Formats: sequence, structure tokens, C-alpha cells
Amino acid sequence: MISLFYTLFTIIAYQPTHAQAISLLFHQAVQQINHPRYPQAKLNVWSAAPRSATYWHNVSKALLMKGQRLPNTIQAGNKSAPNMLNDNERPNHLPRRKKIGRSGVTWVALDGQHQLCGFINLAIDFNQQGYINHLYVAPQFSGQGIATQLLMYAQQWALEQGFLQLTVDASYLSKALFLKAGFDIIQTSFQHKQQVTLNGFYMRKALHR
Repeated sequence: MISLFYTLFTIIAYQPTHAQAISLLFHQAVQQINHPRYPQAKLNVWSAAPRSATYWHNVSKALLMKGQRLPNTIQAGNKSAPNMLNDNERPNHLPRRKKIGRSGVTWVALDGQHQLCGFINLAIDFNQQGYINHLYVAPQFSGQGIATQLLMYAQQWALEQGFLQLTVDASYLSKALFLKAGFDIIQTSFQHKQQVTLNGFYMRKALHR
């Protein structure tokens, strides 16, 4: 008999103390990808080393800057958690096409010891409103539905703000996750960096009240 254990986790709005842990999680998640479409050379372009905590703070601090009411925290993660993901559906998606010029909003999933399990970052600028910049889960917490819960949480917030859609450049690993969440594939995407091409899928989901 196989016993399954799932982590209880809480989703809260980003705080500056999370920046360093986000930096490490992102880099570790990318470097531990095991997929034939992403050999080591591509992973090194994707994330050669952890970016500074300052970078992650700057792309995550919009709610703090605007003084908006933070969404209520939620608790999730149990044996019957919906939309469970297998390891092959770990939500590592491609780096966005353009540099993030302004801050977005970030939510983090924390376990009972306040360890970072995953995070999602959403653009709020008018021209890129609803674009999912990042959705990553730490490798040791994969397969527990954390990415799905983070995505659902961000989607609910976007609905409350009146966003018309969510978009993302998904990787081969995360495509199934977004399809399951109701996203449509608009086109294949090709991102060129350091003479390396990262292939993926530009996806969109219309939001309805």
C-alpha cells in the first residue's frame, strides 16, 4: 500500500521578507527540470543563478505600494485536494517575453513552518494586465496541487479587479496545468536569448463574472 502525504499550506500576499526565498525557489525549480525539450544549456539561460532579492521585491510589491486591501489568506492542501498534479505537470513556465518594467502582484504559499512552497506573480499594468509572469512550486512540494491553488487564487483576485483575461507563456511542462484550468493555446512561442531558443505556448483565458 502506498501512503500519500500532502503539505498543509497557506496562501498569503507577498511581503518583503519573502524575496530571498522566492529567488532561491525560482532558480532551484528551473535547474531541477527534467524534460527532453529543456537540456541543461536551456536551463542555464532560463536561470543561470539566483537573481537578487531586490529584483524579486521590485516585481512583487505593487499591492504594498498601492496600499490595496490584501485578499484574505486561504488554507489548502489535504488528501482530497482538488486538481492534483503529477510530477510531469510541475508548473515551471517560460520566462516572459519582455522585461518586467513595473511591479506586479505576488502571492506565496507557505507550509506550517512558514517555508516557501510556491509563488505566483501577476502583471497589473494596463498593456500587460493579467499576464502571469511566474508560477513556480519548489520541487519538494510538487504534485500537491499548490500551483493549481495559487492560480485559482490569482484568478479570483483578477476577477475582483475587473480584469478581462489571464495570459501566460507556458512551457511544455506547465501547458497541461493551464489547459486544465481553462486556458486556450493561442500560438506557439519562441523566445531567443543568448543564442538559445526556448519554445512554449502563449495561452489565454477569458474571465467572466
